[in-house]
Amino acid sequence: MWKSTIGVPASSHLPSFAHVYHLSNLRHALPKSVVRYGSRFRCSSLSRSSFFRTAENRRNLSSNNYILNSRQLRVSPTSQLVPTTPSHKEVTPESSIVDLRVQFDDLSSRYSGNGSQHFANLVEKIFPFKLDKFQLDALSALCNGQSVVLSAPTGAGKTIIGEAAIYLALCRRMRVFYTTPLKALSNQKFYDFKKQFGEKRIGLLTGDVTVNRDADIVVMTTEVYRNMLYAESTEAGESTPITDSLFAVVFDEFHYLNDRDRGTVWEESVIHSPEHVLLVALSATMSNTGDVRDWFSNVQGPTELVTSSDRPVPLKFGYCDSEGITPLFADERRRNLVSKRDRKGFGGKERGSSKDNKSELKLHPKLLRRLKEAKDKNIGDARSRRGSTLDEELTEQQIKKLKYMEVVERNKSRRRPRHTEIPSFPYVVRLLQRREMLPGIIFIFSRAGCDKAARLASSSWEDLVSPKEQKMLRERLDAFTAEHPGLVQKDRIELAMKGISSHHAGLLPLWKICVEELFQDGLIKVVFATETLAAGINMPARTTVISSLSKRTGDIGFTNLTTSEVLQMAGRAGRRGKDTVGHSVILRSRNEGALEAFKVLTAGVDALESKFTPNYGMVLNLLSSRPLKDAKKLVDRSFGNFLRERESIQGSSESGARPTAEDLLTRKREKQALEAVLAEAEDFVKSVDEGQLRSYVKCLERVKAEKRALAYLVQQSIDMDAEMIEDTLTFAPTGTRLLLKDRGQTPSTGAERRQKRREYSAALTAAGKGDGGEELKSFYFGLVDLEMAELESECEDEEQKVVEAIFLDLYDNMEGGSPMFFAVDAHGELRVFAHTAVARLFYEEEPVEVGKYAGEWADVSLPGRSQWKSIAFDQFSAPLPTRLDGLIPVARQWQAERARQERDDSNSESLSGLVDMNRPEILAQKKRVQKAKDMVLQHELHADNRIKTIISAKRAIPKIRGSLDGTIDPYGTKRRKGKRSTRYSRLSEREEDASNVNTDNNSHRAAHNTNWDDFMSLTSVLQHYGFLDDSYNVTSLGSLGAKVRSENELWTSLMLLEPSLNDISPVHLGAVLGASLIENSRPDVYIAQEVSNDAKKSLEKAATERARLFAVQNEFQVEAPIYLDAELMGIVEMWASGISWVELLSNTSLQEGDACRILRRVLDLLRQIQHLPVVSEELKRNAKRAIALLDRFPVTDDRTYVVRDNEREEEFDV
Repeated sequence: MWKSTIGVPASSHLPSFAHVYHLSNLRHALPKSVVRYGSRFRCSSLSRSSFFRTAENRRNLSSNNYILNSRQLRVSPTSQLVPTTPSHKEVTPESSIVDLRVQFDDLSSRYSGNGSQHFANLVEKIFPFKLDKFQLDALSALCNGQSVVLSAPTGAGKTIIGEAAIYLALCRRMRVFYTTPLKALSNQKFYDFKKQFGEKRIGLLTGDVTVNRDADIVVMTTEVYRNMLYAESTEAGESTPITDSLFAVVFDEFHYLNDRDRGTVWEESVIHSPEHVLLVALSATMSNTGDVRDWFSNVQGPTELVTSSDRPVPLKFGYCDSEGITPLFADERRRNLVSKRDRKGFGGKERGSSKDNKSELKLHPKLLRRLKEAKDKNIGDARSRRGSTLDEELTEQQIKKLKYMEVVERNKSRRRPRHTEIPSFPYVVRLLQRREMLPGIIFIFSRAGCDKAARLASSSWEDLVSPKEQKMLRERLDAFTAEHPGLVQKDRIELAMKGISSHHAGLLPLWKICVEELFQDGLIKVVFATETLAAGINMPARTTVISSLSKRTGDIGFTNLTTSEVLQMAGRAGRRGKDTVGHSVILRSRNEGALEAFKVLTAGVDALESKFTPNYGMVLNLLSSRPLKDAKKLVDRSFGNFLRERESIQGSSESGARPTAEDLLTRKREKQALEAVLAEAEDFVKSVDEGQLRSYVKCLERVKAEKRALAYLVQQSIDMDAEMIEDTLTFAPTGTRLLLKDRGQTPSTGAERRQKRREYSAALTAAGKGDGGEELKSFYFGLVDLEMAELESECEDEEQKVVEAIFLDLYDNMEGGSPMFFAVDAHGELRVFAHTAVARLFYEEEPVEVGKYAGEWADVSLPGRSQWKSIAFDQFSAPLPTRLDGLIPVARQWQAERARQERDDSNSESLSGLVDMNRPEILAQKKRVQKAKDMVLQHELHADNRIKTIISAKRAIPKIRGSLDGTIDPYGTKRRKGKRSTRYSRLSEREEDASNVNTDNNSHRAAHNTNWDDFMSLTSVLQHYGFLDDSYNVTSLGSLGAKVRSENELWTSLMLLEPSLNDISPVHLGAVLGASLIENSRPDVYIAQEVSNDAKKSLEKAATERARLFAVQNEFQVEAPIYLDAELMGIVEMWASGISWVELLSNTSLQEGDACRILRRVLDLLRQIQHLPVVSEELKRNAKRAIALLDRFPVTDDRTYVVRDNEREEEFDV
């Protein structure tokens, strides 16, 4: 007789009627021969029809409740479920794990060294259903000590492999981390695993929630795992590493590696994971799985690739317009197309090989017929319009006008049907209900769109829920509102009562969880959701509806959905064990129809691409525990660099190019010349005290940084003026004096870089020909000239050229496009320009009387476009009509007056009059510039006549070394030329045997790796601020930056070091820090209360530091966000002042989810402060008080934001 592994409660406690068992108990009470169908079970020789026949039983099953006979079950030798004698011993998940360990230990002792298959069999028996082949393959690889890369369709059972890894870890008495990309998904996995493995063995770490962090199984976001790895490396030797007892890390939804903003976290996690830890990457949308497997093998160790193309529930695609739902594809037998997409399009061919796709897969005949009819109608209409005018004699102008009107009408005729064909959401919901395709998820790519569609759908006269379901909904929703009064708007509750809801980031996390649970229990029938719901949250539906094939993406504008994105959403359809087929319907939209839907679904699935991007935190954490050269080895292990290196090696092996003896001689001379220049540079540097030289260089860099900050403030002022110019130029009176930008006279940054490259190449060529390195010496030792020359100028933008001009009027010969204006400039030319070409308008000065000097100038015939000469994209010059010659002396006289005024009054308008330099913030920054210059002039090394050469030599040393070993760009730009910079690393080996030269792997790595360039640029900024010393060691300030967690760790650290924060009120502290974390991207947000004056004072001081950091980052070509936006921080102060949640929302247009997220981010940073080094004790005490003010429901709750301070301390250490 078979006995259950994880038990069923003793029958002595059961009444005589039918009992309800939850899946977490029943799934372990059935043998392997019982096959699982999601929330149903069947046995191979047991008929399901008798049990599933009644609607009542089906409804109970759909809510994960399972009705059995009052007695327990056993399995007979014929695999039928029959009554058995009840057992009075309750078997818990904990006792079953203990029992499993005993069996594992027994197998280990019996099959020492070769028991992997027996271990796999043991774990396989745990699951009460037959595992698929791909699951068995993955399990076998884990038992053999291999990492696993698994790609399978959504719903195929990938999570089973994650569970198998957990069981193997528990058998070995080790730990396992289960990582997800989303906090919501982590929360869901945590509650699922808690039922399955027992509460004591499960922990959760998401940043918002910390529960049982020392558990055997810890569910966490990938960012938290990455932070753990960094903390472990920086605290080596202080305690036992967390990963010592770690068996495996599961990366769920691994395709997030493709995420533009967060993908680098996945790469860092893989790169820094210890070699003894097995990695399990689970994804449904990967096409280049072989590349990922090879990368894992390269950086981590043996890795098995497991793929599956079979969907357990076939997926049928449809197309919906105003005429109803039509199958998208012609062949209904091919409705399981998603299952055959691995590395291919739906036509079964590799991407790009569409030659035979059309014959294998076609659009449905009904849709083809509609497209043909629409095309014929447009052609017929155009012909009829042309035919009506054939016998008329038309002028050339009339013909042009007719053609124009024809195009307009054709476009109208195309647009009109599109709008009439778009189905309304109430219509779509009615169709789904009548076809029994509910429950369904309708994806809409805007929050407002989701809410609006939900309201419209609720207006339908048809009820989606039965009276019994309405009663259950009422009970559940009443319980929710009683527990959380006023938390959710009344209209959302009313919608939920009708079986409809929206789901997006603008909702409170607690309400979203409630919606998810109601949907899973079959009480909510339709959810209007954004695409984040497709990211793995367990909300399977019978049908998914995709409302559009394009979406707005940040500042980019509208972008088309990729095939992978469409499949990710479509794959949520089809519930295993409940549906025989899943449905995915694509709606007709304004811009996409059936043809566009067909194209996107028959295209190939996108490949994963590297998004690896170094940041300040990465730099500081790596250099905290290892030297620079070891840090480079880790950076070089990124996915993108691995692919580039492999491609480079393959390309060179195919080409078979080998250096000749003459090439080797040239390279030898180049190397000798570089080494000679390097030796001379080192001698120069040794001739002065190293400490003094370092101090002098820092003074020079301070001047440069302060001047860049001044330039930033000036540009900020110019930009403000530019907005005013755009608004007022159209109304400027004739004769207004203005300054026009003289573009093209100053070489661009790109031109300067190209010139540097040419100079370096010429010097290296001369060295190869035997000049001994003289030109190289001139190149390297002359790099400091520009930096020393900056002592003589006030601001870097002083060289920007302008020309004085007299404004005339709007140029009215333009046909469409932006409005253009014309003026007479001091060069004696006519300028035609857009508002962007105006540097400054002099509103305060009296306009010139143009009629006095040009007579009836309004009748002048202006030159046509053929006579214009382009100056820039927004302005042109043209010959000046004779009648306007009288304005030239006026413009030149004004030019002379301005020049004389600038000479007489040095404190007036510099920068050629582009901006008023007497503004308070600019004057304050000018004083800082002068103070920095004085420090240079007073330095004792400044009087040394050799100082320019010495500084040149000091800065040349790392550049020359970079030329020799390929670690630093030799000519000071980000991108290196690999053929030059690393061609000497194995010169001696090539000289020994030139005929057997193999490509140097290091050369390939350096030739294409820009990640290291970015890394070194970041180190330069950190050295400037004292977070790293000259030897790339992390300083005490750097230890602060290594511990901080934010988008820009350096900027956050500088904010925390601001002295004014020690004394600011706790009510205002959160607002000031929040302004440095969050930027308002929506101009229409309303908040009733602005930040207080105390907060504004602190923010004004921070603004100056922000300008300096911008300048330094620009200098070293670093792109990292530096937020300082107080627009949203009024809600932080209001919440800290103690107002209620309802009152807070009444004072802002922000949605409740946005308000909650802002307050939680501020809380996260405040909690970090308690455990950061270097930060003052006053700020720590102040932060504690601020936390006490902000830590209130519903910002924190017992489900989605649970933080115990004693556990949080360790979390922020990681």
